[in-house]
Amino acid sequence: MISRSRMMAMRFLTFSLAIVATVTASRVVYAGECKVSEPTKDLLTDAWEMAKLNEAYLSIRADQFREKTGKELKIVIIARAGQDFSDQAVLRDLDSRGRAISVEDMMKAAQSDPASYRSQGEGGQVFDFDLFKDSIRRRYKDQKRSMEFSHLGFMIRRHPKAVQPADKRSEPWWWTRHMLRPCENKNAQTAEQKMMQQDLNRPWLHDEGPINFFADDPYLLKARVLIPSPELQDRLLEAVLDDELVYKLNSTYYNAAAVWTSAKESNSNQWVLEMLAAAMRPKSQVQNRKDAQEVLARHGYRPSRVLFAGQKAMANIPGARLFAPFVTYHSSEQPYYFKASIGDVISALSVEEFMELNGVLQSAYTVVGPDKFTVRQAKAKKGSFP
Repeated sequence: MISRSRMMAMRFLTFSLAIVATVTASRVVYAGECKVSEPTKDLLTDAWEMAKLNEAYLSIRADQFREKTGKELKIVIIARAGQDFSDQAVLRDLDSRGRAISVEDMMKAAQSDPASYRSQGEGGQVFDFDLFKDSIRRRYKDQKRSMEFSHLGFMIRRHPKAVQPADKRSEPWWWTRHMLRPCENKNAQTAEQKMMQQDLNRPWLHDEGPINFFADDPYLLKARVLIPSPELQDRLLEAVLDDELVYKLNSTYYNAAAVWTSAKESNSNQWVLEMLAAAMRPKSQVQNRKDAQEVLARHGYRPSRVLFAGQKAMANIPGARLFAPFVTYHSSEQPYYFKASIGDVISALSVEEFMELNGVLQSAYTVVGPDKFTVRQAKAKKGSFP
């Protein structure tokens, strides 16, 4: 029999390991939720190459847009591959007959699956949560859909705050406008940096060149570009450049796991989604986040349903809230995260699907940049990369 003191020691060790794992997860998983410190020289080299490639694609697409529609391409939605989502499974919403699949149905099917149980003792079976999740993944993973891109923003041609490139081209390049939660910066020097430090809970608007956009610790040098329809171009540009509306559709508290119907919390992708909703209505009809969310509901927005794995399934570990306060799953809003590691995500995928559903997506394409500097260095050193 294990003594009481030994049992308490084991519990303390388990809790301590959980805390360590949580710290690791919070540092790795949610890097990129805020504007970090100055990027390294190698990272800037990567971002510069990606920015050049992206601008070349945009130039070609702008010419094609003009030829096809007779209008100028002024604004696009761009998503970058900031985080690694390759082990997260996007789940199907509908069955083969087009009927909705509820999470309850998924859980019941997995619980009745013998593969969700492992052998114990003499012919005994015990429920295994990891096997249970594997059953859900096998049965309901959508093989045609995946989340490759983690962060959304707008890229604007002739952005009013754009700085002329060094080569003095007559055409200002494309600049980005996006929301990020500011990171803690004890060395804040500029007035803007100091203002950010006054409230780290509130997302902050960033107007910056594409190099900065791609230099925020990308997982891959890869982007997805969504071109809004000609009918939406002017309204979307006007909405995104309206600073008053921009902050009306901003929240007071950043939460990477916010649900799209949340009134108090939001995240970077949610801001893009709500700005898109505002542009889908005549000017001044959307005045606040409630208005925007009503438009989204009326037009059939659906977040991505995701089965989380690895570090992204660790937010319910004891003590996680202490180390990742900006990643919160509320049981009243995301009940299945705690029961089956399933949650709703405001993803780049869901925004693209929403635009396509409502006929406001002219086209979409992916820009695949060169290998990151560290990968290139490894290839050069080893001659190959596993």
